[in-house]
Amino acid sequence: MPGFIKRFEIPGPVNFKEKGCDLAFRVSVKGALYVDFYDEAAFGATKEEQIENMIKLASDKVIEDLAHWHEGDKLLCYDGREVLGDSLTAFLWEKGITGSGKINDLIFSDANKALYQERIINPHNEKKSEEFNQRLVAAAEPHGPLMSVSYNLFSHGMMAGKSSNSQKTIEWKDDGSIIHTSASSSNGMHFESEYKIKPENAQKIKDFVEERKIAALTKIDIETPAMFDDFTGATITVVYDDRSVGGEYHNMYTLDCGPAGMVFKDLEKEIKALFSELQESGECIRNDMSDNSGPMTAFMGMIDMAGQPGHAHTQSVVGMMGQMPAAPAADAGKENPAEPGKWTCICGAENTGKFCTNCGQPRPN
Repeated sequence: MPGFIKRFEIPGPVNFKEKGCDLAFRVSVKGALYVDFYDEAAFGATKEEQIENMIKLASDKVIEDLAHWHEGDKLLCYDGREVLGDSLTAFLWEKGITGSGKINDLIFSDANKALYQERIINPHNEKKSEEFNQRLVAAAEPHGPLMSVSYNLFSHGMMAGKSSNSQKTIEWKDDGSIIHTSASSSNGMHFESEYKIKPENAQKIKDFVEERKIAALTKIDIETPAMFDDFTGATITVVYDDRSVGGEYHNMYTLDCGPAGMVFKDLEKEIKALFSELQESGECIRNDMSDNSGPMTAFMGMIDMAGQPGHAHTQSVVGMMGQMPAAPAADAGKENPAEPGKWTCICGAENTGKFCTNCGQPRPN
């Protein structure tokens, strides 16, 4: 008999228990059957009757599984939909029904939800957090002086010329200076600025790396989602001079954050804020543009050909795409009287912050 798709809901909330907890909770379940083929003679005289009987079988199976839930090792709030769905699918095949079952919703009443949070979810999360911290402490090793820290964002667009990359880096130089570099590449253009940083401001980055145990994090197996086209990935890299502790001179640790702002959302938010603070408080000592595109790139609408040999040349912020340097805008650096707070950069772009959003040039005093 040709198949069908039918949603179902178990008749009323049912009781279940989690492993190791004597307290019973109540939950309602909504799901769906995706049936490809079945023997119509086995389930009723009409299609409506057949579907109704299969829905009842599915509901009864879910209720039975919930009655025995405490015998397993999974938590309903985290794994219930997958576990119940897999069990239902296997049950359908046992009954000669080709297809699959899916659990769409597990619904608690407000009172049950609060109780479940208190008795099950909170202790579970605390245990997981403690276990993770123990692994983090075990993975930590002594290190020498911190040489550099960087936060990198990169994307791979589905269309040519849509990939981009940005990097924020702070380096402790051998001559005692501390330099923050902000670089970005997009559509064949590369922008880079350097800032001289005071030691007290740079110390905040050191504290972040130590307190967050970035190097130790890289040694722990943490599952991250796959990054597909048009997703932005992120990494955090720290480099030590570990010769004083018997290690290497340039000892690098890179934390793969996966898609930006997902697995390590708080870490990324914190390090981005720290780098923004460095740029705001630092003294700008260099500001450059590079055109990494070739003639074909310009003709094709700035298709990204970064890295092709023979196409790179560096120029100042007032010269782009191999042209003669353009004259600065007549009102460069001046505030727009019609819109207080706005100013015009030397490249012609209008801005409101301390740095140009187009080329990165700091606002003139």
